[in-house]
Amino acid sequence: DINNLSYAMMINEAIQNVMLPSLEGLIKTIQNLAHEYAEIPMMSRTHGQSATPTTVGKELANFVFRVNRQIDEIKSIKLLGKFNGAV
Repeated sequence: DINNLSYAMMINEAIQNVMLPSLEGLIKTIQNLAHEYAEIPMMSRTHGQSATPTTVGKELANFVFRVNRQIDEIKSIKLLGKFNGAV
């Protein structure tokens, strides 16, 4: 039975050809927006209350950082499989 190998290959193809390119395109778009809105002030919030003022650009840059961290996690996943079947 090689189903588990084929699933690993399908998931790897989806990650490499769909997920990562889409996420990287999203990151580039948000990075451009972060630069564009770097000077726009906004009120930040913590625990549902107003907090120290920030900028839209900084918040977008934080989002980019977090998504990049998740991309690195996705890239580090090792998809394994084994051949098995009747003995």
